[in-house]
Amino acid sequence: MLNAYAIMTLIDGIFNLLLSVGCAGYFCLVGIASMGIGLICVPLAIYPLVLGILEIVQFPALNRTPPGRRDIPTWLAIMQLIGVLFANPLALATGIIGLIAGNDPKVLGYMAGQHYLSPLDPE
Repeated sequence: MLNAYAIMTLIDGIFNLLLSVGCAGYFCLVGIASMGIGLICVPLAIYPLVLGILEIVQFPALNRTPPGRRDIPTWLAIMQLIGVLFANPLALATGIIGLIAGNDPKVLGYMAGQHYLSPLDPE
């Protein structure tokens, strides 16, 4: 579950970077069409940019083997859930998986280094 969350975080980060470029371009076109009034919306493109950068920065920490002692960042999952306001359903799915994985006892035990989870583990 942790590797799936890490890969989804990377994909969502790349998508958010592309989304921020698209939003900025769209808002600039609207700003030109409305003779400058629509340029007020251009700062809205900053949130997907910041979220994309943070997700890409967090990917190596989440995808490391062995994981070491750390937690799944809850703040990142909450930011991903807020990303649905920009019509990004991948951010919604990634945020939900991040919150679920952050509270799963098996994942928490693996992150704490208590035991190794193998794919053949029956539990």
